[in-house]
Amino acid sequence: MFDDEMSVFFDEDDFAVACTRQRPGVTDVQFSGILSTLDAALFEGQATTGQHTLQYPTTAVDMQAQDVLLTVRTTEAGTVLPAQTWRVLRSPDQVVDGAESIVLLAPDSEA
Repeated sequence: MFDDEMSVFFDEDDFAVACTRQRPGVTDVQFSGILSTLDAALFEGQATTGQHTLQYPTTAVDMQAQDVLLTVRTTEAGTVLPAQTWRVLRSPDQVVDGAESIVLLAPDSEA
């Protein structure tokens, strides 16, 4: 999936979630990522909103706008929660010298 060096940061036993990227006509890809919600200032700081993001190892998956992403969380007790469905909003931004990527997400009830 990705090299051992990155697996330390994307461990599903800690805080990462299991992810599946879906794209029509392409085989689904499973990988681990860190799902978060960041504050985003809008209208010159007059409004603040939450922006959903996923950070993942760049070599794990090729993501692009309009991909569907399924995320599955497991509780500390080992209970697997229902999958969440997301739509990727735009191409990923690379961070950490390109080793990791971040995509913006929106909840997707139509997928």
